[in-house]
Amino acid sequence: MFKIMIIDDDKLICSELKELLQNNGYEAFILENFKDSLNEILKYSPDLLLLDINIPFENGELLLQTLRKFSNIPVVMVTSKNSDIDEALSITYGADDYITKPYNPNILLLRIGAILKRINNKSNIMVYKEEFINDNALTVNISRLRSKLKEIGYQNVIDTRKGIGYILL
Repeated sequence: MFKIMIIDDDKLICSELKELLQNNGYEAFILENFKDSLNEILKYSPDLLLLDINIPFENGELLLQTLRKFSNIPVVMVTSKNSDIDEALSITYGADDYITKPYNPNILLLRIGAILKRINNKSNIMVYKEEFINDNALTVNISRLRSKLKEIGYQNVIDTRKGIGYILL
């Protein structure tokens, strides 16, 4: 069962989306802690995000841009912002799709299904010595390591090299 995280500050929309997703066979959960959105996303490791642009503490597009430094989780922007500039920025920052509110629930489900079908065909599970390794496990562990290092006064000592890995500075 695919896990989908909903990131929107409108509680009514969140509950409607959660119900829609659960009724269609997805495991859905709502982000509650907007102060630490990035770490919450990495901690729960969803298969897909439904992300609004207008969220507390950080613009959804900037959150997406930061997320892309750590993860390739598919992201569908679900927002009331209907300008071409916002759509272009979201796609530039790494969104997989962009849907404006009010949206047709069936179209949203079809787009989610298409994205998940694509990523399911590109399995992110590797096998090493009969042990299954999830792609996101490394991302989460690096995030935790960065937090631990920050607690003891070492900030920005691990750099992400896209397509290569990580480097200790």
